[in-house]
Amino acid sequence: MAKHMLAAARRQAASGLRARSEGEHDDAALHLGTMIELLAKSYLVPLNPALIAEEKSDIANIVRVTGHSHRLIKLEPMRTVGVEAALVRIGLLHQTNGQLRQLVDLLRPVGQARNGAAHVGRVGVDPDVVAQAALRGAKLLLPLVGDNLEVFFGDYADAAAVLLDERATVLHRALELRAGRGSENFEKRFGRVPLDADQGLAYGLINVPALVDDRHRLWNCPACLQQGLLSGDVQVDVDHEVASEDGVQYSYVVGAQVIFFARRFSCPYCDMSLVGPEELDWGLMPLTETIREATELDFESYADAIVESMDFG
Repeated sequence: MAKHMLAAARRQAASGLRARSEGEHDDAALHLGTMIELLAKSYLVPLNPALIAEEKSDIANIVRVTGHSHRLIKLEPMRTVGVEAALVRIGLLHQTNGQLRQLVDLLRPVGQARNGAAHVGRVGVDPDVVAQAALRGAKLLLPLVGDNLEVFFGDYADAAAVLLDERATVLHRALELRAGRGSENFEKRFGRVPLDADQGLAYGLINVPALVDDRHRLWNCPACLQQGLLSGDVQVDVDHEVASEDGVQYSYVVGAQVIFFARRFSCPYCDMSLVGPEELDWGLMPLTETIREATELDFESYADAIVESMDFG
């Protein structure tokens, strides 16, 4: 029973952070609250299954909870405690550990948010407070069941770590959640094995390299590590000098480079997207890049931009 509970808790954790990444805070509260309840019970059950039995259980319910329901003639579902009672029992079992003893107080906002979302469709608690409390609680409970944050949260492990970091910015937390969702999308589609270009084409994806031109560059996706498309604008940076002859001033080009200015990134493999300088910088993507020395063709293609850049005094 405990293994099934722990596996279910992992699924609830991923569902909760996925919902949070999509701005579905009611769903996030439901999943994260259920995650905590399952984690607490997956610890109590191996100690003694009776520890999760409803407080006013009759003997028949105790028999069901302890795995002997096959001995009963009347089949009824077992009745177990809720998340708060389970946390209270963990506190009683660890009275010398201040953090575990006070776990029920730490996680009360999570239980309140889950109940609010389930019964009236509103969390009623700051979503950030709920998520951070749930992850702090998970961090304390996971060692009790022989697990850790990285394994338990899987694709969302980095997002979970950032949520626990009080110094992290709102944008950083949002981007880590987005990356976690991208990694999860990739795993569902292809598994964890990195794809080469031929495999990507075989799956019917966009032929990304074929789209490369001055305004579209290849760059590795921060979520799935496949090659996505970095899109932007192009300008010609012109070096020119001013001279005069017979009293007539003129300007002439002595050199020019084609410069790429990144604006957005998109990945066809996992649907990861980044827009604007702050998000691209988080993804370690260049905001500007010199593509090449300008050619005659570039002077024709970007003639208007070149003229605008010149100062005729």
